Amino acid sequence: MFHKILIPLDGSRLAETAIDAAVKFDGSAIILVTAIDLPKVPIYGYETLNASLPTFEVDAQSIKSWAHAYLERVSEPLREQGFEVSYGVDVGAPEDVIVKTAAEQGADVIVMCTHGRTGVGRWLFGSVTHKVLGSAHCPVMVVPNRQKMTHSEGDITTTA
Repeated sequence: MFHKILIPLDGSRLAETAIDAAVKFDGSAIILVTAIDLPKVPIYGYETLNASLPTFEVDAQSIKSWAHAYLERVSEPLREQGFEVSYGVDVGAPEDVIVKTAAEQGADVIVMCTHGRTGVGRWLFGSVTHKVLGSAHCPVMVVPNRQKMTHSEGDITTTA
């Protein structure tokens, strides 16, 4: 039985499908985490770099505030179902934040959804799930992406 379940969320409905799998473990405490992966250097024109640095910090703070509000919204229905829920927001590469949080919080399992990227998309963006699988100290339950991208008359549509 898993007592502490870590669920990484990125704000997408797809990532939230991991919640459905996690709630099947009755009596478990749920830990939600969101990673904020900020660029190492603010991306501004050379002429405004010095004037823009404080704006960069304000932007980072507003992203953190949004993430906290998002996780609180996601927590509410879980608490109503009787789960003990905690959450956190950390800055860093998502795979590092997930693995670090799981270790610090003593998670028994990480439940996460894969975005299902393949080919060039996976090469460009990497696979957070793959990196977590390779470095997590606890089991990782991967919820497959059930949405497939298809081409229909030149448009890309999502099907379930």
